[in-house]
Amino acid sequence: MGKMKREIRKLISDGKYQEACLMIGRYEKEIPYDSEIYLLKSLCSLGLGDMGQALQEARLAVKNMPYVADVRYNYATAWKQSGCTFLYII
Repeated sequence: MGKMKREIRKLISDGKYQEACLMIGRYEKEIPYDSEIYLLKSLCSLGLGDMGQALQEARLAVKNMPYVADVRYNYATAWKQSGCTFLYII
């Protein structure tokens, strides 16, 4: 994992979601085809309370990384926090 991605993960774990979002934008410009970017974006959106955006990004993360358990867990978490009772599994 690259230095910038580690820094993004640290910001997210420290609850610094705005800073993480800005860094994700820079990271995405440098490495546009990293499939983990949607996971990181969804974590930021969850932290910022933007459930609609979190769901959208989490769904893209599942499509790009369907066999990664953390991705599916975060997708389910986004659904739960949004108050939805029906989970659409991709």
